[in-house]
Amino acid sequence: MATLEKIRKRSVLLFIVIIGALLAFILGDFLTSGRSFTGPGDTVAKANGAKVDYRAFQQRASELSDQMKNDPRYAQQQLDQSMLDAQVINELLLEKLLDQEYDELGIKVTDSQISRLFFDPAYASSTFQMLMSQFGQQGAQALYQTGIVDTRAYADAMKSPAKYKLTAEDGKMLTGVWNKMEGDADKQLCQQAYVSLLSGLFTANKVDAKALYDDRNTTSTFAYVRKDFTTIPDKDIKITDEDYQKVYDEHKGAYKIDEETRVVKYVVVSIEPSAADYEAGAAEAAGLRTDLLANEGISAALKNHKGFKSTTGKYTRGKIMDDNNLRVLAGTDSTSAGLAVGTVKDLPSRPGVHSMAKITGVSTGIDNVKFSAVSVPASADSLLNSLTAATFDSIAAPLGGQKDIEISLASPVQTLPAEISAALEANAVGTVFFLTDTVSQQTEKGIEKQVYKSAYLIKERSLPENIYDVAQMEYVVVPSEKTLGDLNSKLHAFVANHSTAESFAKNAKKNGYTVLDAVVTPSTPSLGGAPGTRSTVKWAMKADKGAVSPVFNHSNNNFLMAVAVEDVFDGDYLPVTSAFVREQLKPVILADKKAEKLIKQYAGKAKDLNGYASAMGEAVANAESVFGDNSIPAIGFNEFTLQGQVASAKKGAITGPFKGNNAVYVISVNDVKTSGRPYNFKEDAVNFNQIVGQSVMGNPLRLLVGKGTIENNILEFTGDEE
Repeated sequence: MATLEKIRKRSVLLFIVIIGALLAFILGDFLTSGRSFTGPGDTVAKANGAKVDYRAFQQRASELSDQMKNDPRYAQQQLDQSMLDAQVINELLLEKLLDQEYDELGIKVTDSQISRLFFDPAYASSTFQMLMSQFGQQGAQALYQTGIVDTRAYADAMKSPAKYKLTAEDGKMLTGVWNKMEGDADKQLCQQAYVSLLSGLFTANKVDAKALYDDRNTTSTFAYVRKDFTTIPDKDIKITDEDYQKVYDEHKGAYKIDEETRVVKYVVVSIEPSAADYEAGAAEAAGLRTDLLANEGISAALKNHKGFKSTTGKYTRGKIMDDNNLRVLAGTDSTSAGLAVGTVKDLPSRPGVHSMAKITGVSTGIDNVKFSAVSVPASADSLLNSLTAATFDSIAAPLGGQKDIEISLASPVQTLPAEISAALEANAVGTVFFLTDTVSQQTEKGIEKQVYKSAYLIKERSLPENIYDVAQMEYVVVPSEKTLGDLNSKLHAFVANHSTAESFAKNAKKNGYTVLDAVVTPSTPSLGGAPGTRSTVKWAMKADKGAVSPVFNHSNNNFLMAVAVEDVFDGDYLPVTSAFVREQLKPVILADKKAEKLIKQYAGKAKDLNGYASAMGEAVANAESVFGDNSIPAIGFNEFTLQGQVASAKKGAITGPFKGNNAVYVISVNDVKTSGRPYNFKEDAVNFNQIVGQSVMGNPLRLLVGKGTIENNILEFTGDEE
């Protein structure tokens, strides 16, 4: 069991995700029982009396970071710790606020409920599988072999590890996994009870259910003519302060702020290779190609071209031909003669990447073998002696054996010990053979050796064939030190010459930079979503209005950044006078005024669609609308005014012109059909409750905070440079 803890740590399964489905069955008796210094100190965030302390935050952030790093789904992604930290703060604050809710509502989980989860026959098997999944395949198999085959044995092993030939440390590890699952189960049960109570607030009546049914099952076919707003130039529209105020008042809720807010202008400079860098990369690749052809192997060539990374592998001809990159090694020859040792070929590459491959050797070997295997302590190997080809899988399965393992002996994905590989190659297909292995383990008495006996059944094996040694080399063109220096110098000069926010924004374009806008608060994890920029946010929150930052060199993420603080707000709302707010309101005002102008121009100009089409200089088109959907095919998403007009229009009548999202419309409904399943109150009531519940509980943290505010102090724990 010496490696068991290491195996378990590699697991990325999250208890709180796995147990969700299982816990849904055991909510029956839920509600019937009970079981420094100045500054923020150690409080990272707080709201409505709930606090997140730094130690809890740091522990959870570390756990989440480790899980993400070990999860193959994120293997190709660069994790932004500041984004993960923001997620952790929200999670912990939500948990604290929920705990307060549970106390006020009297929601508690009893010992009997937890006991049912672990020991009731209806749930124990699934719970046991979840427990074992935390140890990985090898670790779980090792535990099975000690006699831990269900939750009762698992619980017994926690108290008496020696009984199962485990160490005291193993017992502590088992206990830790068990306790973690108990804690997550407690949280999940409380959450489900709370959600059930909230869901009960949203109950559809017969009118609600029938209205939802009609909206989703009625399709209107209509013809329309549209005149886009873009037909009127922006310069022809005059916008006044009164226009801004009017639209601002209509959308004021969107500009509510809960903490000090700053509007910033910023520029981002991507650190990318220059034309000279690309030319140097091409020359480097040409030089390596020449050296590979002039020397055996690849070592001598790579000594002169250290920018290349290399990998080696063994391939059959079939695997080379199946590889879209490597098949060029075979040329146009359809036989193995086309794969000559010493062949060098350029591989398909993406821009800025030079790849090539060389065949460095050839040998004969076996590619594929399929077998079953089982391993037990030598002291418990009596069953292995009775194994035959016919009985192998059925006897091995209860012992934790593996069935129909398929690997390549020539180019295995997982390297087998030489003894096992040789035996799989030498023993006859259809025969059972045995191997023994001695493993050193740490016990209470010190290092002890445990002998294991393994049985193997070879089921299939391919014939010997040529195995080619292939080396692949890749060079990625990266910005040179000169390129980085030039980009830095240019941006430093721009910042030095434009030291006010006004000058910064006004002159950026002239200097080849694109100015971007952002709103930042102490809770903002990064500037504009750029990774690793929390220290930049910290600078912006401490700087004076109008200040321009130094150049932030985020070379690890391949960009430079400079920021200017345009405005500072600490009231309840961003004001209508803010340039940032006006930039957001302007498109809305332009759309309203253009629609008003177009409607006035075409209202009453015709009696039918063809007449309106002629007047507008547009063509008649056709579409279908389902009122309950959020889009109209061929027109777009969220055209709610258009959908409402279609749903309420009389068949054959002309409706319009009226304003849509991006145009004014004139419509005529041709047909209205009801299709699909018949109305069912219970089914449609459930759908209604789900829709309303999701809309209300879409942001549970905001729901629990209510009219209160969230005080986020994470910037106080953030260094000036990350």
